[in-house]
Amino acid sequence: LNPSHLRELDLSYNHPGQSGVQLLNHKLEDPNYKLEKLKYVRQICDSIWDGSHLS
Repeated sequence: LNPSHLRELDLSYNHPGQSGVQLLNHKLEDPNYKLEKLKYVRQICDSIWDGSHLS
């Protein structure tokens, strides 16, 4: 499975930690990565990632 084909990602009830959020953030900067919808538990990610890559 090529993650560049992923359009929706639900991280609810997952705890990706700082390294997981940083990895996701890095992938979202890649123009070939076409994620359109990301669901996450806000309080886990707020201090790590601001979500600025999503419209």
